[in-house]
Amino acid sequence: MRGGFTLLEMLLVLSVLLVLAAIIYPSLQGAYANTRIQHSVEELRIKLAGTRFRAIDSGLVFQFRYEPGGRQYLAIPYEYDSSGEEQDLSVLGVFNGELSEETTFRVADDEPVGAEKLAAGQLIGLDDATSLSKLTWSPPILFFPDGASDAAAFEVTDAQGQFIRVSIRDLTAAVSLSRLERGTR
Repeated sequence: MRGGFTLLEMLLVLSVLLVLAAIIYPSLQGAYANTRIQHSVEELRIKLAGTRFRAIDSGLVFQFRYEPGGRQYLAIPYEYDSSGEEQDLSVLGVFNGELSEETTFRVADDEPVGAEKLAAGQLIGLDDATSLSKLTWSPPILFFPDGASDAAAFEVTDAQGQFIRVSIRDLTAAVSLSRLERGTR
């Protein structure tokens, strides 16, 4: 009757485990990357829906903008008072945020490519408004007080070239997401 394992038996079991880990690891990495981009886009979908509700609640036209090729996004009133007086827009629920690491915004093929900088006065109430005023932003996606919006689409992509297309319907401002697509356009 044996009481333990020999060194050779333990090394054999460890080598089998290492081979299995080497086989499984790449698929786990891919699954993690898929989860990261899907989670990032789902958070963004919630923020877009929130922008619609802010427009309805405030009675103002709100704009959503993203940084093409970057990770930043924001929602601020489109009709701001440019009288020179600084207004604290945080009471209107303005917000800014960023996508998770290794994900970026990309302009959809069928959308305008124009980009512009925003004045620091438009960004009052946002975290780090000074650095946000130095970024280049997409054209505005407008959300109206009646619940409608501009029809728009953009993509969120990751380092592996996978992307999800985010589409906003004009009449209802409904946000829809494509399935995760692989490869470049």
